[in-house]
Amino acid sequence: MSRKVILKGAIFLILAQMVMVLTGYLIRVGIARQLGPSLFGIYGIVLSLVTIVGIFVTKGTPQVVSMAISSGADLRIVKRAALKYQSILTVTIFCLYQMAVGTIAKLLGGVELVPYLRIGGFIPLFSSVYSVIVGCYNGQSAFGTQAFLQITHSVLKFLLVFGFLIAGLGLNAILFSHALIPLLIFLGAVLMSGLGKKGIFDYRDFFDSTWPITLYFVVLNILIAIDLFLLRSITGLNEVVGIYSAVLSLASLPFTVLISISSLLLPSISRNLAERDMESARSNIMEVMKFLILLLLPATLLIASTSEALIELVYSEEYLLGALPLSIVVFGYAFLAVFHVLNTVIMTTENVVFPLFVVMAVSGLSLVLNYNLVSLYGATGAAFSTTISILVGMIISAGWVYKKFAAIVDFKALLVIAFSVLIITVISNTFKLRGLSLLLEYSILSLIYLGVLFQLKVIEKQDILDIVKSVIAK
Repeated sequence: MSRKVILKGAIFLILAQMVMVLTGYLIRVGIARQLGPSLFGIYGIVLSLVTIVGIFVTKGTPQVVSMAISSGADLRIVKRAALKYQSILTVTIFCLYQMAVGTIAKLLGGVELVPYLRIGGFIPLFSSVYSVIVGCYNGQSAFGTQAFLQITHSVLKFLLVFGFLIAGLGLNAILFSHALIPLLIFLGAVLMSGLGKKGIFDYRDFFDSTWPITLYFVVLNILIAIDLFLLRSITGLNEVVGIYSAVLSLASLPFTVLISISSLLLPSISRNLAERDMESARSNIMEVMKFLILLLLPATLLIASTSEALIELVYSEEYLLGALPLSIVVFGYAFLAVFHVLNTVIMTTENVVFPLFVVMAVSGLSLVLNYNLVSLYGATGAAFSTTISILVGMIISAGWVYKKFAAIVDFKALLVIAFSVLIITVISNTFKLRGLSLLLEYSILSLIYLGVLFQLKVIEKQDILDIVKSVIAK
């Protein structure tokens, strides 16, 4: 594959990710403002649960399809076999999920959740077949088409949800719209390219290598959702859950954006290990971590220091009780970003068991802490429990990476970054702007931050060129 194709593909996929994050965020804000904290709490619970269920059918098969096609397997045979397998797997999971809905609702502390949970079950059902189509285009290196499908999915969902909100339709209709859009795109893709053809395709070997990664992502998403689930189960208050769900959407924004960008740099580490070039691997790990922290740290501290003004601007005064939890849990999501990148680095060494073990242990710790602290401190206890748990996991994974590579981050650069962030944080706390002026403050502080980094030579033009080279390198 040529460098030009890889570069264009990276640009297309980054654009699709940005559109997905932006539209998804606007959808959450629109629902929160229009329906209020109580219904938004139910929306957050349902979406968190079906996301975990959906990973079983959207994280494994598309990767298998992509690897098979890129390895030279017949596209039409792979597509047909994958759709058949995916349909059987998804319908089975869907039926099991629907049978368990009543029990799940009781565990979450409210039978009123049942109708919403049942409709939410259709989201992974229809997303599963859509994900096969995405995997097919990825395997063909048709990144432009893949990005087009993903952007279309995001934009249509955004338009449909806001259309339902304007029409005054309820949460059930909004949840159904999340399932309807991937189904429509799948049907459109099938009309254009067909269902494939029958043939022999043994994909068991692929799944033998991908199931640990799928399980890792399942547990990772459980870890992310534990605080929300226990907050609902223990308090039984949809309004409190809605406020905390709004908090999580703000806290996770830097994590969501930066993870997708940072992951583009990690294949170079895998190549270094395959070539037994440990020195280059160390260098790349330090560059990835510097790049991540350089963007993550200022975003985290600015959100924490302006939490009240930010919540008021985005969600309205109804959600102001979430200011303190936001100031805490935003650090948890910063730790989560580093934790996940470190685990991805570990996976490049073909060691999937260790990250899986760590994320399971951290989930257990989070469960214990949330169970004890939510009953005492509510949403603040949930935020604190999540942050402490993920910090422990990050330290463990960092220890493994340091032992293996003798490198994590350039501490001199880290100190300069921290100093630069301290400057803009002091300025932010001095002025304490509110309303739309807050966005102007963010913009000015970002320019000051970048100026300080360039002045202190933490980032230079060569850094930008190195990032581009690491993305397009063969």
